[in-house]
Amino acid sequence: MLSQRAKKRNSQQPSIFHRVIQNRQYSYPTLGIVFIGINLLVTIPLAAVLNIWFDEAYSLNTTGHTLGYTFSQAIGFEEQAPVYFVLLFLWRQINDSIFWARLFSMSCIAGVIGLSPYLSRLYLKNLHPVYLTAIVALNPFIVWMALEVRLYALSTLIVAVLLYLFPRAYLKTEPYRWHQLIYSAVALLGLYTHYFIGLLLIAHGIVLLCKGGPVKRSFIAFTGHMLLVGLCFTPMIVNIVGQVSQLSDNTKISASGILTTPESSLME
Repeated sequence: MLSQRAKKRNSQQPSIFHRVIQNRQYSYPTLGIVFIGINLLVTIPLAAVLNIWFDEAYSLNTTGHTLGYTFSQAIGFEEQAPVYFVLLFLWRQINDSIFWARLFSMSCIAGVIGLSPYLSRLYLKNLHPVYLTAIVALNPFIVWMALEVRLYALSTLIVAVLLYLFPRAYLKTEPYRWHQLIYSAVALLGLYTHYFIGLLLIAHGIVLLCKGGPVKRSFIAFTGHMLLVGLCFTPMIVNIVGQVSQLSDNTKISASGILTTPESSLME
C-alpha cells in the first residue's frame, strides 16, 4: 500500500530534468556550472595522462623562454598572431607543467560552455538551453580543443563572446555604446589571436547591411568601429603577407616531395 502511494506521489512530481526544462530563466547559470563540471570530469583525467603531440611541443617551445622569444617565434615560426602565445607564456610563469599549460585551454572551453545557455537564448529561442549546452560540453571536438596546448580554445571563446555581444551592440534599436566598445575591443583581440575571426566580423557586417531599417545606423557605427579595429591591426598586415608567403613555400616543398633546403639548415 505504501509503495503504491509512493509510486503515485513520484509520478505526480516532475523529474529534476523536467524542472530544469520548465525553469528557463533560473537555469541559465546553473546549466553552465553543471556542464562545465561534466566537461572537466572528462578533460582533467585526459589532460593528466595524455602525451603531447608535435604542435603542442611547438607551443611549449615557443613559450618556454623569454617574452621576446615567444613574440618573435609566434610570428616567425608559428606563423600565427601573437596574443595566444603571449598569454600562454604568462600563464606558464605560474607553473611549467604540461597539465598546467592544458589547463589554460580547459579554462577557455569552460567559458564557452558557460556562455552556451545565453547564446541558445539569443539564437535558438524555441530550444531550451540545456540542449545546446549539453552538445557543446560533450562534443568530442570541444573536448579535443580543451586538451590542446594550442590557440583553438581561446579563439572559440573569443568567437562565443563576439556572438554574445553582437545582438546587444548592434541589433537593438537603441544599442548601448559601451557594448559596442567592448565588442570592438574583443574583435581586435580576436584578430591578434586568430586571423580567421575576421570572417566572423565580415559576416556580422553583412547581417547588419541586410537588416535595413533602423539597424542601418548600427551598420554605419559598425563600419566605423571596424575601420578603427583595422587601423589598430595595421602593424600585423606586413607580417601576414610574409607568413602567407612562407606557408606557400612550405606547401610547395611538401607537395613536391623534394627538399629544396639544405639538410643542415633543416636540422637547425
